Amino acid sequence: MNLSVKYLIAGMELAEDIENVNLLSGEILDDKLITTLKESKVDYVKIKTDSEFDTINESIRNLIKSFIEGDNIDEMHDLAIFITELVSKSNELRFNLDIYLKEDYNHLVNTIILSSLLAKKYNEITEKELQVDLENTIYAAILQDIGRRAKKSETLSFLKENYSNDLVEFKRLIPNLDLGIFDNYDSKYHPLYGYFFCKYYKTSDDVKMAVLLHHEKESGGNSLINTPLHEKENEAYARIARILKLTDLFDIIIRNNVINNPTNPYTNLGRQIDTIVASSFVNARLTNILKTIVPIYQVGMKVLLSDGTIGLVSENNANEYNNPTVVDLKGKEIDLKEENIIIIKQAN
Repeated sequence: MNLSVKYLIAGMELAEDIENVNLLSGEILDDKLITTLKESKVDYVKIKTDSEFDTINESIRNLIKSFIEGDNIDEMHDLAIFITELVSKSNELRFNLDIYLKEDYNHLVNTIILSSLLAKKYNEITEKELQVDLENTIYAAILQDIGRRAKKSETLSFLKENYSNDLVEFKRLIPNLDLGIFDNYDSKYHPLYGYFFCKYYKTSDDVKMAVLLHHEKESGGNSLINTPLHEKENEAYARIARILKLTDLFDIIIRNNVINNPTNPYTNLGRQIDTIVASSFVNARLTNILKTIVPIYQVGMKVLLSDGTIGLVSENNANEYNNPTVVDLKGKEIDLKEENIIIIKQAN
């Protein structure tokens, strides 16, 4: 995969020789080598996407930072493709509650990771004809909010020049659509801006439509297209849109409730997930699948119990977030329900 040198990060592996700087295929880039490439005026290098970084979540976070800060839409698109390949082939992705307790939290990173994990799990337990394409899901997760970055006048002018005729068609779908949305940016239309970006880059219909519909409700009645997703349940793009909507909502709710209530974020997270499961805004089956890939109390975590005991989490039941199996420091199981004991917080 060709990647702009300005998007390189330490840990990436070269896929071909670069003769003018004496670098060979298979070389692992570090900060010094990246600086050398930039100083040598090398524009693009070929990077392997099937090699693993030391910490894949952190690598994606750094790439997304470049993605968000980029001001060249074409380069952002190329980077999005690279991230898609990287995430889809990674076996290191994981949900980690600790990221919500750090200042370098990044919503886009989390939705990409959660969408990938959810799509993989969904495909494991779903009939073949109803599965989602993993790369389309990841790519759509990266691009779902690209319309929010369409704030520069030159970008809006570009969209207007290329897609003004399309707005007439959209007027039939959205009777109250303001045909001047490319004159003045309006964030509520960001799925529509994103749709046009996807159209420009000739993405698949599944990606394009998932980006357009990622805020629609199961039963319709939402802000933009008012397209009930349940009526499109046999369409691949509706299944992807459901995943995007759920992970987007999950991450925002958890962020707002966990980071602001750090006393016991683990218990709080469980309650918030149960609230999402009960919501008619999202697909209940997908939400229950998501519960199985979000380990709140990780095995091996040391926790303080309400009776003052320090225990270790030995097993995590996805259907009982706040009641994992806990043993004391000697290995004896503690029956939290029977003894009416609760976990207070993670212990040091």
